Amino acid sequence: MTDRLAVLRRLLIERKLDAVLVAGVADVRYLSGFRGDEAIVVVDGEQAFICSDSRFWAQIADEVAGFELVKSEGGGALIADALAAWVAACGRDEAELRLGFQGDVATYSSYRRLRRRFGGRLVNVGGRVSALREVKDDAELATIPTTTVEEMRASPVLRQFFPALDDDFRLICSTPVRRRATLGGNLVNASPTGDLIVFFLALNATVGLKEKRSQRQVALRDFYQSYKRLAKKEHELLEWISFELPNRPAGFSFEKVSKRQYLDIASVNSAMHIEIADGMIKQIGLSAGGVAPIPLFLGNTVDYLIGKPLTAGHLRDATAITQREISPISDTRGAADYKRLLLRQLIHAHFLKLFPQEIRPGDLR
Repeated sequence: MTDRLAVLRRLLIERKLDAVLVAGVADVRYLSGFRGDEAIVVVDGEQAFICSDSRFWAQIADEVAGFELVKSEGGGALIADALAAWVAACGRDEAELRLGFQGDVATYSSYRRLRRRFGGRLVNVGGRVSALREVKDDAELATIPTTTVEEMRASPVLRQFFPALDDDFRLICSTPVRRRATLGGNLVNASPTGDLIVFFLALNATVGLKEKRSQRQVALRDFYQSYKRLAKKEHELLEWISFELPNRPAGFSFEKVSKRQYLDIASVNSAMHIEIADGMIKQIGLSAGGVAPIPLFLGNTVDYLIGKPLTAGHLRDATAITQREISPISDTRGAADYKRLLLRQLIHAHFLKLFPQEIRPGDLR
């Protein structure tokens, strides 16, 4: 979390602030690692404070490092206690201090409470703190499991790399559900047709697991062992997921077939992440849901395609290999043979969508 605090402290310099008060639940979690739902964080140029009530003191001790715990009675006292601890530590006249606050999450009543409790100057930093949660580098993007499906759909960072993200995620569920459903919930639910699981399997994702101070990571393709059985210990929590980013602007495709186009569980779904160099398939990730007891990374198909020229003939051979990797069953969402046909057509659709000049529908018959 120290790197995240370093980034936040650049905002202090930019806005000439002595500290910033962070109250948004997701932002507190992002900066400190605290998974509870009631805490205030104050960060200045040298120190960081986290204030909460007695329900969460033990949890903070277990989850948070690099922050001084300020013990509070909770409720309306959180802001006052957090500010009192910071002002006392900095040793300056409160009237001279400039404190940033989150105008994007502050309610009118919380702002008035802050105004009454702080004698210095308040500076609205708007959504600048929340924007820090869009963490990216050149190779991968890391996000926390409590990110909602709607937050992912609306993310400007993700949209840079996944131009069809808005349309793809509208197929997953309704807007009210997207606002509540989380990435972590989708992953650990382990549905064989989990849309986000299939999405991230194709991106060669890795998940981080934590139990108290013990941490480890597992490739998402190895996370699902059998139907609804995970490579996760009873008390381990899913802490993060990291994944490879596709080449911009193309390089990724998500496809889904269900009885209804919207608001329905997939009969079969699939995703592909691909990198082409000089007409050759340099890298590829290919996944499928609804065709096995678990969401599948199609490893044999991928092994065949890597290093091959991008041609319709190799694609036909690849889908024949896919048929040997899957084991669909007949159920209310379709017969087994129908699901085999669907997956073949979805894999064809990936290539037809991303490479319309190289692969034509007539070549795949």
